[in-house]
Amino acid sequence: MPRYPNVFLHMYALSPRRQMKAFTPTDWEPPLDIYETGNKLIIIAELSGVKKDHVSVTIEGNILTIEGERRKCAPSGTVHVHQMEIPYGRFARRIQLPEAADLESIEAKFREGYLKIEVPRSTSA
Repeated sequence: MPRYPNVFLHMYALSPRRQMKAFTPTDWEPPLDIYETGNKLIIIAELSGVKKDHVSVTIEGNILTIEGERRKCAPSGTVHVHQMEIPYGRFARRIQLPEAADLESIEAKFREGYLKIEVPRSTSA
């Protein structure tokens, strides 16, 4: 079974805060799990508290971008915040997809706070 070559090195290198100088700054980066199964690359982003319509997934060239916003949900009438650990605001992650990726067949599903993106391998690769 062929593997995507050097895919993890490329994915890590494209985190917005690590290398993308022209990329709009964000308030936080959602954690990702990225793994390969069969002929697919699976990307899972943990987006609890983010509404589906506040997330977008785009592809430009072989760069997949996940971006959106988690809005603050402090109760009205809040006078003092004693602890705030959940990140809010704009987020983004950029992932360089391998050359063998079939960009026309990518599927994304959002369920229970997780965005799952399946990137199949091109049949011509």
